[in-house]
Amino acid sequence: MEAIPRGLVSRDMIKMIPGIKCLRTNILPSHHSGNHQFTSTASNKVTFQIPSFPNSYINTKRSFIRFVLKTSANGVLVPQANPFRRLLLKSSRGQVLEDIDNYDVLCRLFQNMKTKQTLEAEAVSTKDIRAVDVGKNFSKMTNASGQLAKHTLQSGILGDWQEYLVPVSSMVAASGYAFQLELFLNEDAKVVGSTNTNAATYSLEEVSFDVELVEVSDAIMADINSELANGTQIPLPYKSWRSHQTALSGAGTEHKIDISESAMNLANMYSVLVPQSWSQKQSVTSAKYLAKEYDPYSFYGGRKALNASGAFTDATDYVNKYVWKYGSTYYPQAPIELVPDSTLALETSLATLDLKNNERPFMATLEDNATDSQPRFETRDFVLAHSFRKSGDKGIVSGLNSANSGAPISLQLHFNSNPNASVPKSVQTFIEQENTLYIKPNGESSTVARLIKFSP
Repeated sequence: MEAIPRGLVSRDMIKMIPGIKCLRTNILPSHHSGNHQFTSTASNKVTFQIPSFPNSYINTKRSFIRFVLKTSANGVLVPQANPFRRLLLKSSRGQVLEDIDNYDVLCRLFQNMKTKQTLEAEAVSTKDIRAVDVGKNFSKMTNASGQLAKHTLQSGILGDWQEYLVPVSSMVAASGYAFQLELFLNEDAKVVGSTNTNAATYSLEEVSFDVELVEVSDAIMADINSELANGTQIPLPYKSWRSHQTALSGAGTEHKIDISESAMNLANMYSVLVPQSWSQKQSVTSAKYLAKEYDPYSFYGGRKALNASGAFTDATDYVNKYVWKYGSTYYPQAPIELVPDSTLALETSLATLDLKNNERPFMATLEDNATDSQPRFETRDFVLAHSFRKSGDKGIVSGLNSANSGAPISLQLHFNSNPNASVPKSVQTFIEQENTLYIKPNGESSTVARLIKFSP
């Protein structure tokens, strides 16, 4: 068999079918009127009821949450401040499609997997200034009059992860909406630090879900409805994440974390080491701003730390060996020993997540102080990740079926010294699984496919 190079054959562009147009709209929080103020202690849940727009699909890659983020006069936003701690997405019939606890930690995890150039470009809207000059931008992190901020949903259905248009018009809206999105506000201590010794607070105002709709003609929609009426289902693949938190107890150096998760198609697992509790930091300055102990989303396990004086220090409670296990199978087959540093954990995580290319993520870059540079993976962005997918091809169920046997997935950790000696820690693990939402006749939807019965 012989072939000619693809570049030698050009093709004419094909016209798109007529009757399709794009328009933008914004959805305001339900149950609130006017310019409502949301805080961590009062009105601490933002609810969007997404209508079943007629003849319309949501383009999630062109949609985002926006709000005016205000701090108290003594409040300074933490690096990559995330005002939401939990995301809950329900169908119009009340079925829970996504429920992500510790959502703020998941957002930081995926921020670290973006490139440094992307974080720099997004800093003005996300307020994540870790990739830019902190000294020049520190004063902008305090704004009692408010500044507009954007939040991209880490949702498998309504976020950037969704690769298809979401057919809200085909979903039943007997309750008045197709989806209900609930965002629970984070505690003050994890969003703002205090520049003095008084408690600092934050608030959200002018909250809106800005969405782009793709509207089709009545003729196109009639064809789609006809197919649904004949028993066809619209499959909408999506990712979802579940949070599992396990506190490390005792003074030993070996710990085994058992995670029970019944997932039919478990794709990836991410584990980070975080403090068991967090209190608001006081007397925050630009010099202390990036210190590990001043950032609630610094991940432990590496061999370095940036202290409040701006100097790198050596950690003694670092991870020096780990392995995953499900049933009688180890992933990888032999424990990974981190000698003489944590580079092997970094490269293993990048390789298994298909991030081993020229666009290296932010967690793989160097962190600078006045005189030295250290890998961010060692100082604050340590993560242990593993992909159970057998193939990177989309549309193929190739993950781990952890619901098959009911056995837990174990993460076996070995530390150089007691990990709780300085700061009591927890292992925060996120299970990423791939599901499908089936949109059925009469606008019903379910994660279970409708069985088609054949007559004998």
